Amino acid sequence: MRIAFAVSGLLVGLTAVSAAQDVCEPGPNSNEAQLFARMAVPLAFGPAQAPEALRPGLVRLALEVVYLPDIPDDIATPTICRPNKPPENVNLLDAMPRPRVQVAFGGGWVAEGSWVPPITVKDVKANLFGLSLARVFGVGPEGAALALRGHATLGKIKGPFTCPEDELSNPENPDCFGGESPSEDTYTPTTFGVEAEYALSAAEGRLRPYAGVGYNRLEPRFDVGFTYAGGAVDNTEVKVGLNRMTLFGGLTWMPSGNFAASAEVYSAPEDVATIRVLGRYALGGED
Repeated sequence: MRIAFAVSGLLVGLTAVSAAQDVCEPGPNSNEAQLFARMAVPLAFGPAQAPEALRPGLVRLALEVVYLPDIPDDIATPTICRPNKPPENVNLLDAMPRPRVQVAFGGGWVAEGSWVPPITVKDVKANLFGLSLARVFGVGPEGAALALRGHATLGKIKGPFTCPEDELSNPENPDCFGGESPSEDTYTPTTFGVEAEYALSAAEGRLRPYAGVGYNRLEPRFDVGFTYAGGAVDNTEVKVGLNRMTLFGGLTWMPSGNFAASAEVYSAPEDVATIRVLGRYALGGED
């Protein structure tokens, strides 16, 4: 009986060790952390347009396109979770469209949402949600506005990030060579943030330059999904927690009561900057 309990305890211990090996938590200075931080900048649900006081009930439909900066090989090469592996396959897309809808309520409250549907583009399938709630105040010169805004990015992105098709036949990449099929990895770019932005009004209200500062909490997760030639499965989970300050600024142009366009530079100074462009249409007009 004692032997049975000892064997059971040993098996439980080995199972715990095995399970622990399936989770990798690299530090904030690792390449993995820097990679996730750079990927989070364009995916964060930033404002992409100038804040302004809106009449309650106003609904705006918009389409944002954000530039996805290339990640250099020295950052895309793992240092902790899979050391000595070639760079990850992360530069698959140059830009990402993101539809948005904005609804104004009384008291200066403005809610906004976004959904990137799961449509596969260049082997990448995103299912991303953006949510935000802002309070807008009239401050300073006529037409000027200050907004305090909270936002979140939720959802998943799937793709062959660790082992694409061409690496299965590359003997110089032992992590992927001989695999049954490209990896089916899942990246979860969870981000929560708060920010303050201020806009001025010019050209009789048709131009609104703005700038802001924010703070983002990054909780990214990455799940490897790869089957080796012998049938063994790599399902390692990579977990990172990071804090980042953000700076952004842009210009919104409103040529008519229904249509407007914006361009914005959004950055985490510690990591990278991106560019967002947005076109919007107000249902029923702005006035």
